[in-house]
Amino acid sequence: MDPIKHGRELLSVQWPGDFVPVTLDGRFKEQPSTAAVTIYAPTEAKRSGATLEEFKAAVERFDFIVR
Repeated sequence: MDPIKHGRELLSVQWPGDFVPVTLDGRFKEQPSTAAVTIYAPTEAKRSGATLEEFKAAVERFDFIVR
């Protein structure tokens, strides 16, 4: 929850494939009012060239991510 507040922390670690959990700068940055970002892990894993197991391991590093 609150991906903007935790944005720098989310971006400080390697994510599987080419997945980027939040965009903090540039034209497509998240709005300050963003309270949550929802993804469907199986689809995002496939799109980003990662495995579901890699996604699970990445998400489990953070206690503020609801799973």
